[in-house]
Amino acid sequence: MQGVLTGFAVIAVVIGVGYVLGRRGHLGEDGRTVLTRLAFNVATPALLFTTLARADLSVIFSQRLLVTAAAGGG
Repeated sequence: MQGVLTGFAVIAVVIGVGYVLGRRGHLGEDGRTVLTRLAFNVATPALLFTTLARADLSVIFSQRLLVTAAAGGG
């Protein structure tokens, strides 16, 4: 649970920094587009990778995963 909260905190900080930089005009006219692409194409996959790299695989690949996959039709 702590990993999830840490992930959301990191995302919130990135959003906050981008907002402040955008409001002050440091990013130019295309700043919003650049930050959006950076967040979705670089930051989010990197966060997912680091979170999964630190995760306990026995928790990820447990019986609950099978039940969830079966219930979801997957």
